Order: sequence, then structure tokens, then C-alpha cells
Amino acid sequence: ANMAGMISHMDRSVGQVDALLAELGLSENTLLIFTSDNGADRYSIASPEFFKANAPLRDFKGTLYEGGLRIPMVARWPEKIAAGTVTDHQCYFGDFMPTFAEMAGNSAGVPEDVDAISMLPALTGGVQEEHDFLYWATGTGEQGRACRVGNWKAVWPAREEPVELYDLDTDIAEANN
Repeated sequence: ANMAGMISHMDRSVGQVDALLAELGLSENTLLIFTSDNGADRYSIASPEFFKANAPLRDFKGTLYEGGLRIPMVARWPEKIAAGTVTDHQCYFGDFMPTFAEMAGNSAGVPEDVDAISMLPALTGGVQEEHDFLYWATGTGEQGRACRVGNWKAVWPAREEPVELYDLDTDIAEANN
């Protein structure tokens, strides 16, 4: 009941922000993004397995499997993002900084040592630069690491465990090492 109440409250609140932007005449010039920082966690939902909180993805928040890492993002920017646009571009939160800098006309202001790319082309239908790879580590990296290159993902759950390899193109659930 608590989770349902929080989701309903969040839904209303996002609607209120969108309505206020329209009321103030700012909708056309505002990029509205809705996303999360991780997959569903196993503690906030009474029975995450029963409710299939991350299905068909494996595992939950705090893990290196897709259920802990892969999240949806919804973006709305009238006249800039075509309605119904869908992309499978792989990005991470660091990509927001160069994206917003490019939107502000200041892409030169992004430090050179930032390992991030603007995702503005993916949002607006342009030619999108892709990451060569994405990398994750839990804690100090001793608890686990993962790296994704294209559709291939290697997961090293812990130092004493063997590395696992998944083809996410054919095994999104990471069931077949």
C-alpha cells in the first residue's frame, strides 16, 4: 500500500510540474526528463519476485545484473523530440552533463577528462555517438565488477567467483552464462 501510494503521489506530482510548465508558457523550451538511478530494490516491494518488479531482467538494485542497472528514461521536449520516439542508446548519468552543456550552447565547457557523451542526438533524432564500453564496480570493486561492450556483458560478481559472460541481444535475463 505504501509503494502504491508513493507511485500515485509521484505520478500526480510529475503531472503538476508538466501542467505548471504549460501554464507558464515554458513547455516548448523545457526538456522534461523522468528516470531513476537504479532498478527496483527488493526491500521496498512486499514481494518483488511475485510482482516481477524488474522482469524479465535479473536481480535488483545494488547488483551488477540488468535488474540493478538498466532503467527506462522518458523525455519530453515539444518540437525537439518527436512524439513516440524510441531509442536503445546506452547511456549513463554522467552523460547528462555534456547533454545539458550542448543544449545550453556550451559543449566546450565540459572538461576533457569527463568520460561522458552528449545524448542530445539520441533525443532529437540525430546521429548519436556511442560509448565504447560501460563499466560498473560495487563498493571498492572488491564486491564485483561488470563491463558492457555492445550487446556483450561480462559480470565478475566477486573476487573469488568466476567471470560470467552474457549476450544481452539474445539473453536479456542474463540466464545463460
